[in-house]
Amino acid sequence: MVAGLNNSLFTTLEGLKRRAKKLSRTTGVPHHEALEQIAQAGGYRDYRQARTCLQTEDRSENMEAGNGSR
Repeated sequence: MVAGLNNSLFTTLEGLKRRAKKLSRTTGVPHHEALEQIAQAGGYRDYRQARTCLQTEDRSENMEAGNGSR
């Protein structure tokens, strides 16, 4: 578990980025490392996998809501 995180998980890519930014600011960890740490704390292999999965989920939700572009 990453220090300074509560047990609630992020559900969007933006949420992951916000948490990484907060971690970076409060601990001095470089932002790219914070992205990796937050992604791994969320159960992903790394930030790249988290980004891919969360972007796919965002697109699916937009299509279901009728907000998808064609």
